[in-house]
Amino acid sequence: MHKLISVLLVMTLLLTLGTSTIATQTEELPILSELPDEDIAEFLTEHNVHLPTEYRSWNDCIELARITIEAAEQDSNARFHYGFKFLQDYSDAIIAAVRAYYGDTTGSTYAHEYGSPSIVQDNIVLGTWQSEYEDYNCYGYAVGYYGWMEPGQIADAENGYAEPYPNHLFNTAATAADLVEDDLSALGYDLLYSGTLLVIPSGGVTVHTRLICVRITAPPARDFHFMQYVEDGSWYHKPGASTPLSYKYTPSSDRPWVLEGLDNIGYFRNTETQYVGDIYFISYTKCQDADFGKISCGNDLHIETCSVCGRTKGQQVACTYRYQYSSNNKHIATCTGCGTSKTAMPCIYQNNICKICGHRKIEGGIIQSLDQNKQ
Repeated sequence: MHKLISVLLVMTLLLTLGTSTIATQTEELPILSELPDEDIAEFLTEHNVHLPTEYRSWNDCIELARITIEAAEQDSNARFHYGFKFLQDYSDAIIAAVRAYYGDTTGSTYAHEYGSPSIVQDNIVLGTWQSEYEDYNCYGYAVGYYGWMEPGQIADAENGYAEPYPNHLFNTAATAADLVEDDLSALGYDLLYSGTLLVIPSGGVTVHTRLICVRITAPPARDFHFMQYVEDGSWYHKPGASTPLSYKYTPSSDRPWVLEGLDNIGYFRNTETQYVGDIYFISYTKCQDADFGKISCGNDLHIETCSVCGRTKGQQVACTYRYQYSSNNKHIATCTGCGTSKTAMPCIYQNNICKICGHRKIEGGIIQSLDQNKQ
């Protein structure tokens, strides 16, 4: 009996020591965000989180990882909403690894500062969150192309690149705008304007004429965000997988765009992610055949011109005139294409018939029409 009690006491002591050791190890885990860069890289490798090959800078990869780790340490339900798909995947994988490291295996991989609707300060949320919002980002939303799109990707597809398409990182909004212009050309649009000035198309925005703008974040993320101008003068946008938003202001370089919105967890605002610096505005159009008509260029020439945006196509063409009698032995020449009329010109009669417009002059000064629409 004494032996049994002794064995039980020893087993209890071992179990207690074992439990204490596990607790101590958990309590003494190194804080990931305070580790040197090399140790963070090793941690990511051990958890099968691959550094994005799209980044040209190892330092940027690690710095972005550190920022993401710090967010996950403060809130295990963490997520950032990015425009680049590879950034979204990278940050989600890091947050999942951090939760596993600290022993938190519950909850989702989403995080921001969540709260009531009033936490969204700079925007109006347009409706409720839908699961389909996970399927397209700000760029796809802005250009009406359903998918998680990146500037330059549409042109890559048109040029025969196989998926996955090359990622185009950029340091300036101007570079992003150049890639957007390539995409718009691939979609059959014509560029109206691209630059840092806000220029509203002369005919406003329509189903064929659009206006968008783009801005980027500072390193290390170098992410992008797009907004689109709508008919009532508002700017709509969609941060990552968020519900679409209506921006309360006119985009300007002196006001940063703070990441906020409504996702499947709730209303969020993340002041750590801000789009700053230059904003590039891009307007473009896709004219329909019915929008074009012949407009006079002067000097007996006309050209096909869009009545919506004023864009011309083709070359200048010589006017074709139709002659019609006016009065007082004169006729007017009117172009059958552009409708331009010339000043009334005297009829040229031969045997009392005008050789130009075909009118007959009868004796006694009475004029009689034979053909009032001679070409």
